[in-house]
Amino acid sequence: MTSFVKNIIAKKLFLSIFSAVFLISLAIVFPSIFNRGVPIYDDGPKKGLLVDGKFMELFIKDHNEHPVFYIRKFTNVPVFTLEKFTNLSLSASFILVQFIYISLTIYTLLTLTEYLYKKRFNYSLSSLIFFLLSFSIFFAFFIPIYTYDDFPQYLFLWLAFLFGLKKKYFILTIFLSLSLLTRESSIFIFPSIAILLFPEIVENPKKFFTHKKELLRTITIFVIPAIVFYFYILLQNILHSDILQKNLNYLEEERFTHLTFNFHNLQYGIESFVVIALVFLSTVYILKFSKSFQNDRQKNTYKTAWLLAFIINTPVTLLATRAQEARIMALPLVLIWPYIGKYIFELLKEFESQTKDYLQKWKKTNNIPLLLINLLSVISILALCYLFILKVYTPGLNGFHRGYKIYALITVSILSIHYLIIKKQN
Repeated sequence: MTSFVKNIIAKKLFLSIFSAVFLISLAIVFPSIFNRGVPIYDDGPKKGLLVDGKFMELFIKDHNEHPVFYIRKFTNVPVFTLEKFTNLSLSASFILVQFIYISLTIYTLLTLTEYLYKKRFNYSLSSLIFFLLSFSIFFAFFIPIYTYDDFPQYLFLWLAFLFGLKKKYFILTIFLSLSLLTRESSIFIFPSIAILLFPEIVENPKKFFTHKKELLRTITIFVIPAIVFYFYILLQNILHSDILQKNLNYLEEERFTHLTFNFHNLQYGIESFVVIALVFLSTVYILKFSKSFQNDRQKNTYKTAWLLAFIINTPVTLLATRAQEARIMALPLVLIWPYIGKYIFELLKEFESQTKDYLQKWKKTNNIPLLLINLLSVISILALCYLFILKVYTPGLNGFHRGYKIYALITVSILSIHYLIIKKQN
């Protein structure tokens, strides 16, 4: 093993552990599920804690007993196993398990991005930073996002994608199956994964769908995980005779009441749409204004895959889940995060020269009227956004309201400033 390879592995290990520490620390310091939404610095009637063991125990046991979460074993089993065979509390076990999953997930993301872009570590680092600062990840353990099984889901999906790119289809099928066993929602992005792994589906559909061997291979790869999941549910029903019925009862009685919850009044309706914006706005903006993406020869394939994931997942999220749980809405980004580092890095490189050009334009008096009009237009739009975020947008439940608003303000400010500088002064 060369010193270069050792250096890359060391960097990825460090960044993986650092990222896990970063996300866990955020949840411990600020209002989150770790401290029942009451941080240590809170001076209200409830005493703030770094970790509220009693609340966490209720939270974890609720997930273990809820019929939907009961069949998802990749978080519950290691958490309860650690608690049983060590001196760790249930809350400490949960935090340790999440720490491990986050570290593994980040390491896999860096490895996947490295494979996509031929060891361009700057792209990997950009993808990682954007991932960590994405709304659903930055606030992963905050109320009401309630991250639980999501990091192992991302881990298995990215491992599946990595081995699919390497054309190791048996291993691809194994990790697709594991992702489905972790969270059933993985199936919503299977069609998009198929498009990214087999671009001919979009680029040359006639050839792909008439090539029986290739078509059968692709169908087999993505049907086997569904069959594995089916037999897993049957096994769970044999071991726990009422678990399937409980899930069916939940599906019939509660699952589709969430649409009413998401829009049961104006405040919740606004919040549902704001969540969509907070999850996707930055990504859409980067892809829209990135020259490297617009000039990418596989742009149409990527756009088709990513848009398909959005079209499938978003209505299901609004209909059958609480939109406030932004992590569910963000599932399509799993397919974008590994790629987006390249576009961010190139966009920032261009921004340096664009800023110099913009400042130079102010030195020419004939440019000033138009520059002022553009500046005032952006300031006006930004002021309206600020007014909306501060006065109209009201996050529900016991979340980190101030933090969500600050995040939204920073996001629209950065995008507005960038747009002002890169906008052509016509």
